[in-house]
Amino acid sequence: MAEFVPFDNKVEVTGRSILGNINESGLSASVARGYLMGKGIEAVNAESWYPWHVLLDLQKLILQELGPDALFTVGTNVPGRATFPPEVDTLDMALLQVVKAYPMNHRGGDIGFYKLLRFEADGRWASMECHTPYSRDFERGLFYAMTQKYLPEQADSIVVTSHPFHLNEQAAELIIKW
Repeated sequence: MAEFVPFDNKVEVTGRSILGNINESGLSASVARGYLMGKGIEAVNAESWYPWHVLLDLQKLILQELGPDALFTVGTNVPGRATFPPEVDTLDMALLQVVKAYPMNHRGGDIGFYKLLRFEADGRWASMECHTPYSRDFERGLFYAMTQKYLPEQADSIVVTSHPFHLNEQAAELIIKW
């Protein structure tokens, strides 16, 4: 799988995304500062845009320094800092919001996508296609937290598993069960 490799070198991401990864990963301030300085960035402005590889390389550094659990944790914090319209009050609506929000935090070329493939409220599971260069640990954390935030009342637990799509190393299917 080609995690951490941008689909398009013209794509940019929000500074808010970079800051969230730094602040929520547990990466030490000195390591984060050294990383940013190595990329020619003195300070990240939340409202500015940065090359996508800066965020992807940061996630790779988090994985190397702190392991996959740190990327899962970063993913779990995304729903807490995201703003959702007040009419979003069910899990299926929330998963569709991720599909809509992803392009709002990326610009300038091929960013990939998230797609809700299937939602089975009675069966208590959903399927998401993740065609992105982000870590599957990060994405499992993101969708775990979305499920937790909009948890159907009858849920006992949450399990999110990742399965690669055949013939496409850039994509995976996440199965969410509650």
